[in-house]
Amino acid sequence: MLELVADGTIAADGYSIERLVDPPRLVIKVVGVVAPLARPNLAIGSSEIVGVRTGLHGAPPDSALHVVVDLADPTAEAGAASVAGSRLQVRVASGAVSP
Repeated sequence: MLELVADGTIAADGYSIERLVDPPRLVIKVVGVVAPLARPNLAIGSSEIVGVRTGLHGAPPDSALHVVVDLADPTAEAGAASVAGSRLQVRVASGAVSP
């Protein structure tokens, strides 16, 4: 489970998830973010995720935080995602199992 925590509310429709193949990664775009993260690169090291990189794109009010999830497992993909207040949770699992 990958959990992103904001300092404000994330709208239920305020994000999108795209899977890219070469190299395998997920791109999660969270709209409405106005400041970059203090630590834009995080090493994860799980069986599914190598690390996470972030970058702010655009200018407010059209800005979005791009969260790039580098996948360790080339079959890994995003499963169920949910938003609750300031938390966005995305299940990342091997394509060999049902997300």
